[in-house]
Amino acid sequence: TKEGLAELYEYKKKYSDADIEPFLKNSSQFFQSYVERGLRLIEMEREGKGRISSTGVSPQVEVSCIPTPTNVVSSAIGNSNGEEVGPSVYLERLKILRQRCGLDNAKQEDRASLATPLSKPSAPTVASSTDMLHSKLSQLRESREQYQHIDLDSNQTHAGIGSTTSSSTASNIDDLKKRLERIKSSRK
Repeated sequence: TKEGLAELYEYKKKYSDADIEPFLKNSSQFFQSYVERGLRLIEMEREGKGRISSTGVSPQVEVSCIPTPTNVVSSAIGNSNGEEVGPSVYLERLKILRQRCGLDNAKQEDRASLATPLSKPSAPTVASSTDMLHSKLSQLRESREQYQHIDLDSNQTHAGIGSTTSSSTASNIDDLKKRLERIKSSRK
């Protein structure tokens, strides 16, 4: 996103008579303010670099990390033109807020790679199904491991029940793995 903002900044600088406002009006208020803020930051950075070479002193940019009242947050999250907002939009917002506060985005980057573009309406359903199957698989593995750690005496007492439960758990896991593979292959 920084590259896109940098390109937009260069474009506005090169073609100062170009007006991007009509294009921004078709997007959410959050995106509009994000673009405006990003362009200002790039301008400050580039002007600051010019000052560094002439004065030898780097400019100080103050970033505030003060919580916003919830009514302001909810109005910023709300979309003014009625279009549906996907998870990738919220991940991007979270990333921006974390950057402002100087928090680590490394873990968030991993999650962002799971986010799907808004142009694929069926993708979020697939992703949530995949997550659900992964969750169910891990639950079944945990229950199988717990069952295997039961005392040997109780295993000998309930030998018939144990083999039935173990085989049904294994078949459930195999079934879930097959379903997960089908979902993954349909995503591609």
